[in-house]
Amino acid sequence: MKKFFVFLVFLMIREGWSTETVSGNVYGTWTKEKSPYIVNGDINVPSGKGLEIEEGVLVMFHQHTRFFVYGTLNTNGTLDFPVVFTGYNQTKGYWRGLEIYGYANLNYTN
Repeated sequence: MKKFFVFLVFLMIREGWSTETVSGNVYGTWTKEKSPYIVNGDINVPSGKGLEIEEGVLVMFHQHTRFFVYGTLNTNGTLDFPVVFTGYNQTKGYWRGLEIYGYANLNYTN
């Protein structure tokens, strides 16, 4: 399963599928159409702002990056189309995780 997942992500990027590179303040809505989102620096949802992540979105973090939530984070994954947080290239080091200081609704439905 892991090899298939990595191959699929490689194929998506290689074939020119839409990708979005992000760092710094993030808010609004992340859509499946713009996925995967490649995080190349720490990101944070500022206090008073919100980020909604639609079902099926893939978020890939470069090494040593972190995700801070000071505002609101809503994810809307399903069993068939989960929201996935993962490392971009784990052979070079791992991302440093998700820290929530505001509110997070990590919703997964059947």
